[in-house]
Amino acid sequence: LVNHGYESQKIHFINHHECHALAAFYGFREPNKEYLVFTSDGQGDGLCATIWKGKDQQLVKLSEVSRDHSI
Repeated sequence: LVNHGYESQKIHFINHHECHALAAFYGFREPNKEYLVFTSDGQGDGLCATIWKGKDQQLVKLSEVSRDHSI
């Protein structure tokens, strides 16, 4: 891993579809509302789709679809 001058313990890898879900959830959420977040693309980190439930400051993955089932 090339760390480009950053301390390696400060580098965090985040799952491909989790990044999409977090961007949607934190970009559009309102306090005290529940959200269902769906991600879908060709593939990323071995998956082609995920479903998440979000509320307040928490996002929980409910389901995922393997890249083998990507349309």
